[in-house]
Formats: sequence, C-alpha cells, structure tokens
Amino acid sequence: MRKFEQQPMDEPLASSEEYMATINFYGQRKLFNHMLLACEKSLKRRVSDPVLLFWRGFAILMQGKQVEALREFESLQEKRDLVLAASRAMIYAHERCKMIDHEMISILQAKFDVASHSTTITERAIVQAAVFEWHTGAIESSRSMLKKLLELNPNSYIALNIMGYLDLQTPEIGKLNSWFDRVLEKNPRDLEALLGRVQYLRKSHKQLELALETASQII
Repeated sequence: MRKFEQQPMDEPLASSEEYMATINFYGQRKLFNHMLLACEKSLKRRVSDPVLLFWRGFAILMQGKQVEALREFESLQEKRDLVLAASRAMIYAHERCKMIDHEMISILQAKFDVASHSTTITERAIVQAAVFEWHTGAIESSRSMLKKLLELNPNSYIALNIMGYLDLQTPEIGKLNSWFDRVLEKNPRDLEALLGRVQYLRKSHKQLELALETASQII
C-alpha cells in the first residue's frame, strides 16, 4: 500500500493552501477572469510555480481560449504534481476545439491511465486532478479519486475539504459538515475548511450566528 508524506500545514501567507482556497472560491462561482488575475498576482511572488501556472491555464481554458490553454498545459504535463491534472485538462481542451484531434485524446487518456496506476504518484497529483474534475463538473470522478486518496492518507486536509465541497453540491448534506470539522479539529485556522463550513451552515439553514462566528475567523 502506498503511503504519502503528510504535507506541511503551517506555511505562511501565500502558501499553496491559501492560493488553492482562492482558486476554489472563484472556481465554484465560475469567476474565471478573477481566477486568472489571482493566479497572475500570486505568480509575481511565486515565479514559475507549476500549480499556479496550471490554474492560470485552466482559467484561460474556461474563457474559451483552448489553444492558448493547451500551450500552457503542454509545458506542465511532465511536472510531478500535475501529471494527472495536465493530461485531463488537455483532453478537456481538445474535446472543445473546433477540430477535435481524437488521436491525441487517445494518447493523453492512455498517459493518464498509466500515471494514475503508478506506485510513485504523489498525493498532490491526485488532489490537483480531483480539483480539476470538480471544477469541470465531473463530481463522481473527483469523489472517486479523493476516496482512494483518503484510504491511503485519512488526514489529507485538502482531500477532506474538497469532499465537503462535493457533498455541498448534492441534495443530501446532513453529514458533510464532518469533513470540514475533521480538518478544523486539527487546524482551526484552515482557510478552506472555514470557508466550507460557512457555506455548509448557510445551505443547511443552521444558526446564522454560528455562520457569522465562523466567517469572523476568516477575516
């Protein structure tokens, strides 16, 4: 059984966890130009960060610029933490081109399949692919990836948070708060979990006072 290294959760402001929370915030609301601007701003501090470059490419893709996005993804497909997400993003982009390259899609799918079964695949690689699937509406695919990850690392904060967000998109949300609470029990300042808990409280019609109290921790 593969074991993942626990990712550090005490990074300073502008950490990968923080900018992923920002990306997810805009992604849920389909504010792709805002996502693009946020990525470009963060890239001034974290020059050539491959994950930021990927999500900049995603924001470009979701604004209908498939060719430009493909150029971005092509330069990232060998990056360790993007080997899955880049392949999925390129397939998604090719499928939306005017002239669909079915041969290239088959090659990319085969590459994705091989990488996804690799014993050296990283936790971050699975997470990035799952987040991509989430933001493109492939909810069950995202959920399946995260469940497998959580079997190997039950304490993956980002996987727990994204599972909570996925459940927010389903009619039955009675138990989803436990995903966010599991993170907040260990890290009460986790931005992603705090944002998710506010959404949960609003959607489940819990006490407004409690939602405001959670929101105040974010400010």
